[in-house]
Amino acid sequence: MTQLQRGQRVPLSALITSSTFELRASITGDAHEYDVACFLLDEHDKVPGDEHIVFYNQDASPDGSVRYANFQGETRFTVDLKRVNHRVHKMVLTVTPDGGELRGVRRGEVSILQGSEARASYTFSGTDFPTERAIMVLELYKRNGEWRAAAVGQGFSGGLAALVAHFGSSVSAPPTPPVPSANPPMVDVNRPASAQKNNPAGSIDTRRPERPPSSGPPVSLTKVTLHKQGDSARISLSKGQQVVHVNLNWTQQAARGGFFGRASGSADLDLGCMFEMEDGSSGVMQALGRNLGCSGTFPYIYIDQDDRSGVSANGENLYVEKPDLIRRVLIFAFIYEGTSNFRDVNAHMTLKDTAGNEVKLNLDNPSSSATFCAVALLEKQGNQLMVRKEERYFAGHKQCDEHYVFGFQWTRGSK
Repeated sequence: MTQLQRGQRVPLSALITSSTFELRASITGDAHEYDVACFLLDEHDKVPGDEHIVFYNQDASPDGSVRYANFQGETRFTVDLKRVNHRVHKMVLTVTPDGGELRGVRRGEVSILQGSEARASYTFSGTDFPTERAIMVLELYKRNGEWRAAAVGQGFSGGLAALVAHFGSSVSAPPTPPVPSANPPMVDVNRPASAQKNNPAGSIDTRRPERPPSSGPPVSLTKVTLHKQGDSARISLSKGQQVVHVNLNWTQQAARGGFFGRASGSADLDLGCMFEMEDGSSGVMQALGRNLGCSGTFPYIYIDQDDRSGVSANGENLYVEKPDLIRRVLIFAFIYEGTSNFRDVNAHMTLKDTAGNEVKLNLDNPSSSATFCAVALLEKQGNQLMVRKEERYFAGHKQCDEHYVFGFQWTRGSK
């Protein structure tokens, strides 16, 4: 194993032979907890967006190249270099203490692992950082097309706020405590905790998720509405095969009048998906090209109806028959004809499984010009299926693919 010294740089290929590996951080000291995050940066060393900060409140990057996990006091990031978005040129691991100072660190270690074997590590202690309250410990960066690793060991006396600002973002202010009421408002328990956040644009919420009480029977939340981009819900796959049914429905809006209004025909809104399986195979299901899939055959994903007008009560339906075989499925909607943007349709998606779980989301922030929308991302995580609202608008399939890094070759198609 290579013991990295502060400031040392080394080609990643000298440490590992696989494009998939882990970064592990283990820290002991006086603080209640030590928060470890991974910042994915562009060529200007800034985050392209707050979704490129992976930590306990946001456990995966948009392209799925970095995933967060915490187990028995260790923080781990699974990294897949083949899935890194082309805009990302650097990844930086950072540490901030929760309820303490960095000078109280007795021992800290950040390691690069291939499989279960540590190939390199950088160790530090609080004596290295007597005044800092946030530090950069390790970075992976691309130089001349090659990924390299560096032990950084540099910090910020301004703490988390200074660290986040350095990378082009900001920390959201803590909420103002509400005035107690004689009649407390009702809370919708079916709404996920992340959907109840209200962060200003360009800021990240660093508050830790509330932990459930340790006693009492578990509560089963079977119906969830995802309100905001990034909100997510999870469906258990532990009870055998769970067929996932995705329904896209919409209603044609009345033609708008006035100076900015224009007449619209019947919108033809198509449902489709880009998928990647656990075995590495990938593809696209959509009405364009008549690639609708087929029930009972690999990849066990198919579309059963192409609603050309939005008047069908059933909308369009996509089925994932064996979600245990997928790595990720990006559900998208595409305006084929009849209108020029999503403002003319009232689109909404419902996802159900055979156990009765239901996840709903609306496209409530439509683009005034884009005709393609990445609606939701399904990712298998252990024995669970994570469903995350995306609602990201693009000029077309190719631009969406470039963002999520599936790597397809695109040509014009027709029905």
